[in-house]
Amino acid sequence: MVIEVICGVIWHHQHILCARKKTGSPNAGLWELPGGKLESGESHDSCLKRELKEELNLSVEVGPKLGLSEYKDRVKTIHLIAYHAKALSTPQALSTPQALSTSQALRLLKAEPQLQPAVSQDRTIDFRLIDHDRVDWVEVWRLGSLQWAPADVPLIERLIASNTQSPFKGSPFTESPFTESPFTESPFE
Repeated sequence: MVIEVICGVIWHHQHILCARKKTGSPNAGLWELPGGKLESGESHDSCLKRELKEELNLSVEVGPKLGLSEYKDRVKTIHLIAYHAKALSTPQALSTPQALSTSQALRLLKAEPQLQPAVSQDRTIDFRLIDHDRVDWVEVWRLGSLQWAPADVPLIERLIASNTQSPFKGSPFTESPFTESPFTESPFE
């Protein structure tokens, strides 16, 4: 049996939204790029928008395709198809940027990211966590510090290896609340 799943590499500036599967679900405790199963007759774009609205209460603009990951277990084959997407709201500011020593940076790489609720102008998005128990905005260079669901691993490795940055130019928001990524080149220019 083949199951097609559409997921989003959801960007806000140079951070990606990651979701952790809740206890009692398949892949419990593992992180994934949020999305869901493609329904019969549904387009990839519609599927991603529907799943993110249903499972996270999040609206997105869907962008270019990132790629496909195939994962097989004893019962099924999962075709995980990833698209870049832009959150149509902005996450709450992280702490004030500061210079880090090498040892501080290494500790940061090993630490699990902190939950960052998203805000849109003057209101906070109420993430509706149905299949997940946590969401985080994570810089690309820190994605490797999370434990990923097997189907997501090839996509995450691709993002990290290519130093991928958001393909979305400009933003409806005036400035980023986040410090910049250590990567300066984008493969999407």
